[in-house]
Amino acid sequence: MEENIESFNEDKLSLIFSNQSELLKNIIPFKNWVIGRNDRKELAIKAEAPKLLLNLFSSKEASLQEKYEVFIVLNSLMANDKKAFVHFLRPEDLLSVIELLSVKDNVPKNMLIITLKVFTIMLNFDQAAEFVTQMHFSSLFNRLFDLYRLPSQKKYPMFDDIRISSLAASVLDYLVSSKNPQVDSVPSFCNTVFSTIAHTSKLKESVRYRFFKSCDTLIVNSLAILNSYFKAFSWRTNLPQVNEFGEEDDFEKLENLKKVRLVLFGDNMSEQVCQLFSLAREYHSPIRLLALSCIVTLYKSGILGKSSEEEVKLIVIPILIRLFSQSQETQQIAPRLLAMLVNENEAMQKVAANANVITFSKELLNKVVKYSNEEFPVTEVSCLTDALRLPTNRKEQNDLIMESLLLFIAALTTSKDEYRKMVVDANYLPIIVDALSNESKNIRKAACECILSLTRSVYILRTGLAEADLNEPLMKLLIDSDVRVQSSAMAVVCNLLLKFSPLRHKFLTPEFIDVLVANTTAKDKSLRKKAVWALRNSVYENDEKLKKGIIQKLGRDRVLKLCDDEDLGVQEQILQVFRNFACPKGEGVYDFLEVVSLPVLLNILYQKLLTQNPTLMEPGIFTLVHVASSDDEFRDIILEDKNMLLLVKDIMLKEAERYRIEHVSDNSSSAGDSEMELQDDEFDLEMRPAFDVLEEDTLELNSGILLAGIWLCISLLWSNQGSTPTEEDIQGAKILRELGFEDCLFLLQNHPSPDVRERVKDALARIHVFS
Repeated sequence: MEENIESFNEDKLSLIFSNQSELLKNIIPFKNWVIGRNDRKELAIKAEAPKLLLNLFSSKEASLQEKYEVFIVLNSLMANDKKAFVHFLRPEDLLSVIELLSVKDNVPKNMLIITLKVFTIMLNFDQAAEFVTQMHFSSLFNRLFDLYRLPSQKKYPMFDDIRISSLAASVLDYLVSSKNPQVDSVPSFCNTVFSTIAHTSKLKESVRYRFFKSCDTLIVNSLAILNSYFKAFSWRTNLPQVNEFGEEDDFEKLENLKKVRLVLFGDNMSEQVCQLFSLAREYHSPIRLLALSCIVTLYKSGILGKSSEEEVKLIVIPILIRLFSQSQETQQIAPRLLAMLVNENEAMQKVAANANVITFSKELLNKVVKYSNEEFPVTEVSCLTDALRLPTNRKEQNDLIMESLLLFIAALTTSKDEYRKMVVDANYLPIIVDALSNESKNIRKAACECILSLTRSVYILRTGLAEADLNEPLMKLLIDSDVRVQSSAMAVVCNLLLKFSPLRHKFLTPEFIDVLVANTTAKDKSLRKKAVWALRNSVYENDEKLKKGIIQKLGRDRVLKLCDDEDLGVQEQILQVFRNFACPKGEGVYDFLEVVSLPVLLNILYQKLLTQNPTLMEPGIFTLVHVASSDDEFRDIILEDKNMLLLVKDIMLKEAERYRIEHVSDNSSSAGDSEMELQDDEFDLEMRPAFDVLEEDTLELNSGILLAGIWLCISLLWSNQGSTPTEEDIQGAKILRELGFEDCLFLLQNHPSPDVRERVKDALARIHVFS
């Protein structure tokens, strides 16, 4: 046999791979030759061993024992280079594996173990996972669930039972992650997983070390199933987030929450949640991290409810911070979980900041940067990599730690200037700015999220960020190859273009404007909206020459297309562009109306107001306000448009009635801290609102539409001829009275908003004077 092993070379490989029978005949010598030797694995992969081995397994010629040997070789080669199998994996190969797993009798346990190993690796490929979860979910899930329960069916399970259960859990995790609703049909799914965890935890106390490590792996994989199940379950039930639950008398929401808890936990919720908190205190860091992940998922989905907030503050946050300094695997995930908890939640941010998290994060970030071009030191090798599908490549692991830390810093600084100043004082900015040019697209995006959070502070904008060299890296990111990076960079630019930003002038170059205009036609709606938003901020109280250049580059056709965009947010932003072009008074409105004529503009605004959509009504009416204020001729044209004015009056009456009802019926008070949802699944979606509104008009909540209507009345009665009313002024007041605006304004004299009441006085005074 040894002679056969050493005689293998490229020529021999070509011979045995010439047909399946030859390979089958030599499968054991080939296995002994290739396993444990990376150089020989590379030769085998180069000779297209993956293709023939997969074909051989699917063949009817091979016996069960021969398939076992084939799987051992497959497992070894796949573990070395998964990508080599992508091109060769076929549906029939997956079906062969599923068929073998479905056999309940006379399948040796070692065969089950190696089959589950290979199947787990196969499911790393997106197409394979999609095929399995869509076409063969039910029968496969039930069989794997039976295999998973093997240890809990015996008082003292065998070592192979634990290994089979653990591997079955890995495959189940893929199936549960698919969010297939058939999982809910499995009776007492959660209870079974919790029972398996409890049984295995007790088993650890009485078994040899060999079993001990396998028991830990089974617990970790079981917690991974639970975490995926909680995420999929909350997604399917569409339960309100924890911040959306108000007072305890919100009966409908609370009843729904009780039903959800009953379906999920039965009558064992309290016991099982306690079990998770107990596991979070485990010595073994992978178990702690997965238990914490389950708790965070339940808390963020609203299933735990507000009552668990103190436990999360006192137990979960401190443990997550300690995990920053433990194994490399925990360092990749712990900052992400902490980011989910503190995002837009000032109470959680305070707890984390008081625990000195900014210092701990900086220490880890410095270490990551130090070893960015070297091999990152590994402090512990654990089963977390497989359970959480973490990268095995050291460079990718290093990148994931850095990305997670940047996302955490971004989440910590969403709300308070205090924490933003602490981050700047801790000298994070140079690292964050350098990260904008990192070769990893995820790190570039996370760095944009950090800058975005910091730009929420006027103080930071005018101090730390004013001195940072952001112009060049952000300009490059606006044309990045990844659209998500482009979108995040555009969000940052939106804030840097605000009037009070000292960096505004650095961006407003012809080349930059060209990039913004080009992105208004981007396929990605988020990027398209942010590009129009950036143009909105660019034209606000800016140079008339620049504004003229922008509207000319946009052009009439593009403007009209944006007005009818499929995304409501894009429509809102182009209306805000209209509004800012006409404000303040200047040549901007004339330049704009050279591209989009006044009749066309009025028709657009009328159609948007007809939708009765609050998002479009406020900027639409304010555009009318600024156009009317800019020129007496434009004011007269608007006064002649009776349909438009009647529509505005009706909108004001509806708003007045709505606020009257709300003011009378709303006796509730605000409960708890405001908190926005943070997408925790892969962080592919936006962490927070893509960028900040930072409106130039400081309107009171919910009064913007009414104020816009009142300002329109004032603008239509504004005389540019001095204090003596002209015939046109008197005629304007008469038109507004005849259309019912005077009566409408009378109804608003006792509105709860002082700003509304003051503007009503101004409008009524003009109507009376001009009468």
